[in-house]
This record gives sequence, structure tokens and C-alpha cells, in this order.
Amino acid sequence: RNIALGQAYFWRAYAYFYLVRVFGPLPVSLNSSSDGGKTKLTDVEGVYALIVDDLTKAESFNLPTSYKGEPRNMFGCDVYVTQQAVKSTLAAVYMAMAGYPLNKGQEYYAKAADEAEAVIKGVENGTYNHNMDPEWKNVYSMGNNYNKETILGINNSPDRSWSRDSELTSTMLFESLKGWGDAWGEIAFWKRMPDGPRKRATYDPQILKEEHLYDWWATTDGQPIQADKRNAVIPEYHPMFSLFTVNKDDKGQPIAAPYDYAKEKWRGMINDLRHRVIRYPEVLLWYAESAARAGKSDLTLAKECLKKVRARAVEPSEVNVVDGVQIDAMNAEQLAKACWDEHGWEVAGHWLSLVTRRADQLRMDDLKNTFARRVANAPIEVAPGFTATEAVTVSGTWTPDMNYAPYPLGDTEKNGNLKR
Repeated sequence: RNIALGQAYFWRAYAYFYLVRVFGPLPVSLNSSSDGGKTKLTDVEGVYALIVDDLTKAESFNLPTSYKGEPRNMFGCDVYVTQQAVKSTLAAVYMAMAGYPLNKGQEYYAKAADEAEAVIKGVENGTYNHNMDPEWKNVYSMGNNYNKETILGINNSPDRSWSRDSELTSTMLFESLKGWGDAWGEIAFWKRMPDGPRKRATYDPQILKEEHLYDWWATTDGQPIQADKRNAVIPEYHPMFSLFTVNKDDKGQPIAAPYDYAKEKWRGMINDLRHRVIRYPEVLLWYAESAARAGKSDLTLAKECLKKVRARAVEPSEVNVVDGVQIDAMNAEQLAKACWDEHGWEVAGHWLSLVTRRADQLRMDDLKNTFARRVANAPIEVAPGFTATEAVTVSGTWTPDMNYAPYPLGDTEKNGNLKR
């Protein structure tokens, strides 16, 4: 009974945590009865109060650290929510509350640090069976689908129904390459991302077209890109994410192995990708950033966490230094900023994560700065002699309500309270 209740409270909190960061104030309903479209909006602080209450209840049930037998555990991984998943989620929630729009500050960063540190200590002493995969290419690989790096995962099956499979394999492949072209990250973000195994696994280092590999900024005449991009080899003229892309074998079937950008892609639609909602390196970064922002006097562990994440992600010469500053020499403000940036690189392009880059930007009230850069759309040098601008242009004047998505039309038609 406690396990069932723990799962129920957790997933309700998870759902509202997602919704409040995307839409802001919500019509909260805690029963299954129809409200006739009359439920009024609960403000952001009220929604977070519910989230914390649900997660605290889930935590109070002292859920197992691991499970045995199906359906609780499958393929060696826990399907049910564990004790460490609840603590990790609480860390993320407290961080969100510490920043924009609630701005609860140091007290809540301290709460986040405590929850994250409990998970880290649990991993170190063997209470929680998690680790970091030695190689970044395996993080999202179908050959490493069921792994111990994932603290909270959602299993999928391609053999059941539309509601139980993962439908992402073609989302990142450009339309000109017969994919869906759904996911385009900012060129400026790609440019800033540190080189290394993580970047090479997050984006195609080169793009395979008609059995030849090209830089995404390559032109047919070797000259700078024309205004109409007529001389672009790759029509999109943009970095291409590759987190969900898989290769195919000689029979045209998907391969369960780390993705290789130089080989042919499988252009199917569904597979059994396990959605990695929270990964252990994220918890390391949440602790490190929260400890720095909470004003902790001893940041030794926080700095070690940052270095550990970078060790497999960036080039060896850059592991212990960020923007020219040695991590061990960083003050709290520098460390917090470095960890915030690092988490952005760690989850780049992975919109399935509990905390995406966009969520981090919301917390730090940074979305307005991205908006300003997109309005300006200044040319970015992507290689010597080659520049690029965003094809999707942005205009207008920023207002705070633009931090959130519009309420869905179908819901606004049912509930007149859904107004900004």
C-alpha cells in the first residue's frame, strides 16, 4: 500500500511540476470529478506548495532503493519510483522555487543541496546503485538503454500501443535527410558548447548526405553562405542534434548500439527508448550549484562534482578549468554560474529531462536575454570565413508572460479562467 501511494503522490507532483514551469498558474484539480470548466487558477506558489506536499508524502513512505520482479523492475532497472528518485526530484523542485518567479533564494538552495547531497552520499556508500557511464557516447545509446546512470526513467515498448512507445527516432534528423526536423537548437548555444565527447554525441560532428560527410556550414562553392542559402550543401544550414537518432543494419533494421554519425540512419518512427528523466550527473550538478548559491562555506565537494561531470564530457585540457578559471580557485558565484552552464550542456537537446535548459533559464530569469539575442539575430562565426544566422526570426518586445506557453486552446474553450 505504501509503495502504491508513494508512486501516486510522486507522479502527481511530477505532472504539476512540469505544468507549472510551462504554463505558470494552473487550475488545480485533486479529484476525478468534472469541474464543469469552473476551476479557478492557483498561483505558481500555490502549485509549488502542492508539489512539495506530494513529494514530502512520497518521501515519508520510505520507498525502496530498488525493486525486484516485474513490473517493478525490468531489464535490470527500476520501473517504479525509488527513494533516491524522490529525493532527486525534491532537489530540482527546491532549486526551481529558489529562483524565478518565487525567488525564495538561499534557504531553498540549501534545501536542494541537502536532498542532492543525500543522493550523492547514498551512491558513494552503496545504498543507491547508480553510477556514471565512463563514455558519454553511451548516455542515450540504445545499446545502453537500461543503465545505472538513470535515477528516474520511463520505460517504453514498440510492441504495445501508441501510448507505450517512444516516437523520437526521426525527430532530430533534418527534413532534407528524410527526417522530421522537429528539434533545432540555437546556433549560439552550439557555438558556446565546449568541445569534447559530449558535444560529439549531442550533435552530428559532420552530416552524412549521399554517402559523403559535410560540415553543416559547408557550401557548394566553398564561398560564404548566400542570403537565400542557395549554395548550402545542407539546406537547413544549422547544427543537427542526434540524441535520439539510431543507425540501421544491412537489412534496414535499427541497431542497438551507440549512434555513429558517419553511418546510415534508421528512419523509422518508434522504438523502446527508455526516457532518461533524471540522470546521476545532473544530481551532482544540482548539488554543486545549490551549495554555491546557498552560501555553504566548504565547496570542496561541489567543485569535485563539477570536475567529475566534465571529466567524461570535455577535452582533457578543459576538465579542471572553465572560461580560463581553475575550478578549485572559483568563488561561489563563479562556481554556481559554471554549474548552471554545465547542466545546460549536459541536457542539451534532451527535452525529456525533468530539468531542461529552458527550465534552468526560467529559474535564472534568463529567457528574456535569449529573446533579445534572437531578435538581434547577429551573424555568428561558425568557422573561419563562415557565418550563420537563425532561419526562424523573432520580433517584438519582451513581456514577462512570454516566460510561459499559451494555455492550450482546447482547455481555454472549456475553462474561461485560463487567461493571462
